[in-house]
Amino acid sequence: MAEDSNSESSEHEQPALAYAWAEEDNFDEAMDIPMNTESEESNFDPVLATQHSYLGHGEEIYGRTVLEEGSCVELPLLYNPSVMLMPGQTLPLSIFHPASVAMVRRVIASNKTFGFINNNSCVRPAGSSEATIGVTAEIYEVKEDSEDAYTGFAVKAKGRQRFEVVSTRSQVDGVKVGLVRILRDELPAGPFACCRAASVWRQYELAPAAARVCACNAVPVCAPGVVPADPAELSYWVAMSLPLDDDVRARLLRLDSVVRRLRYEISIMRTFKVMACADCEQPLASSDDVFAMSAEGPQSIFVNPHGDLHETLTLHRASGLRCITRPSTEYSWFPGYAWEIAHCTQCSSHMGWRFTACRESLRPTSFWGLCRRSLAVRSGPVAGAPPPDESDEPGQIKLIF
Repeated sequence: MAEDSNSESSEHEQPALAYAWAEEDNFDEAMDIPMNTESEESNFDPVLATQHSYLGHGEEIYGRTVLEEGSCVELPLLYNPSVMLMPGQTLPLSIFHPASVAMVRRVIASNKTFGFINNNSCVRPAGSSEATIGVTAEIYEVKEDSEDAYTGFAVKAKGRQRFEVVSTRSQVDGVKVGLVRILRDELPAGPFACCRAASVWRQYELAPAAARVCACNAVPVCAPGVVPADPAELSYWVAMSLPLDDDVRARLLRLDSVVRRLRYEISIMRTFKVMACADCEQPLASSDDVFAMSAEGPQSIFVNPHGDLHETLTLHRASGLRCITRPSTEYSWFPGYAWEIAHCTQCSSHMGWRFTACRESLRPTSFWGLCRRSLAVRSGPVAGAPPPDESDEPGQIKLIF
């Protein structure tokens, strides 16, 4: 998967691709990948998107590390400006830098856990030169092509626990190590805090907050049981499923109270109506266009061959976009689909990709995958969009993604 020539990493363009303006009207002419014409329709298996098979099959690493809440531990830190990892979220990585490769080797040999921090300036506390909030990532699968000490790794990890940075130091090999405090998710306290009776949950408004998030059954998930029942896990799942800015996610990560986190997310969902280009604010899609191509939800982290991370939101429809490359199946994040780079028609910013089925029988036949960093959330209606469903009950809160 490649970025476009106008994106931040233009040097990471796939060299074998020839550029071609492929508007929606002439897409069929631009599509030169052989099309399998099976007659029986089949739906895409959303589990495939969670396996990140484009990284290859690696060695599974068993066991689970749970760090004690409130404790201070030393962890190697990996900084990245593209992704704000949430607990429960899958993190695929392609690691090439020798220091990072050596760090991964040491992590695998110990507790399989490192700290992942978004180092964008917008998430740093006032007066601080470094971000202070992050999430532990536990490696569960790793692949390397040889035993050369400098060979790159393909790593699959899972976000686990929130932490705040107490202090950092740099090792001689350039790897940064942090003393971090593992943060606790605070549930409502009271005389019956250990009791799970429904009356107690209602009293402290944890159950109502979680229920309001799931007030609508039309949740775009691909398999039953995807939406977590645990309120803390639910709060993280909602955060990683919405196209939120890094600073908003950082605020959510800093909230220890599960109730406050859920209430904050409810307030966001009430106003989430339109997605626009983050650079020129051209409207692109509405929240009704979002659907899940992954069993984990509508938004997932993917990595291209050059190690660039892209948090990608999948949509049935989008406007104001044009495709600028010929279709390719190389390193496709969704097996069975060819991808093209998509630009904003107004400002030519890189927005994401269009995916088209390589088999006529595969459903959906096409969809869009847009980068979270390229989107801005707005509260107004999309131009030309149908009116809202008047059958909705007044005051009903929908999980609108």
